[in-house]
Amino acid sequence: QPQSKVHQTRAPKPSAQEVDLRRIALPRAAGVLRPAEILEGAGWSRRAAVVRDLARLVRHESLWPWPTLRPCHRVAADVELKLIERLLDLDMACLIAEDRIPMAPDGTKLRGGWFAVEHTRGRQRLFFDRRPQNATEEPLSEWIDLPAGCQLCFQHLDPQETLRASGDDLECFFYTLRHEDNWVSHNAVGRKVSGRSFQRYGAKPGQDYRVCLKVVAMGDQNGVAIAQA
Repeated sequence: QPQSKVHQTRAPKPSAQEVDLRRIALPRAAGVLRPAEILEGAGWSRRAAVVRDLARLVRHESLWPWPTLRPCHRVAADVELKLIERLLDLDMACLIAEDRIPMAPDGTKLRGGWFAVEHTRGRQRLFFDRRPQNATEEPLSEWIDLPAGCQLCFQHLDPQETLRASGDDLECFFYTLRHEDNWVSHNAVGRKVSGRSFQRYGAKPGQDYRVCLKVVAMGDQNGVAIAQA
C-alpha cells in the first residue's frame, strides 16, 4: 500500500490579535457627537434620558456573574503605554483614579481589555472587550429592530428581476460618539498605570490610575443600540 501523505494546512489567523500601533484604525477626531443631544432633538426624550444616565441599566449585584469575567487583553505592556498616550491625545479616553473604578463583590475592578481584528487595507480594528462590565448591565435590545441577513433567503425573484444592494462602513463610527461624563468610569480598560508616567496629562505621582474610554466602544453590548438610535 502506498504511504499516506500528511497534508499540512496553514493555521488560521486568530480572530483576536495583538494590537499593532502601526496598523490600528483610530478616528481623526473622537467623541464629536453627543447621542443624548441628537436623540433629544429628534424627539426621543426617553431614550435621551437613558443615555444621560446609563447607570439605570446596572443590574443588582446579586445578578452579576461570579467570579467576575476576565477580559481578553492582547496588548504588550510597553505598547499599552504608547496606546494610552494616543487615546489621551485624541480625547478618546481619560485617566481616572484607581479607587473610583466600580468594583465587583469579589473585589475585582470592573475593567475590560483591548484586542485587534483584521480590517481593510491591512489595518486593524481596535476592540474593547467589555464583557466584565456588559455582564452587569441590562441590554437595550428593544432599541434595535434590524433585519437578519438570513431573511434575504426569503426573497423571491422572477427570472428577469435582479436584486442589488450596497452599503458602506462608517470608519471608526462608534468612537465619534461621546459618553456622558458620569459613565466614563464604567469604561475602564487595560492595566493599572502609575501617575508618574502621565504627569503631562494631569496625573499625580504616587497615584494609580485606569484609562477609561470617553466614547462608545466596539465591544459595548449597547454600543450598536446607541449608534443605531
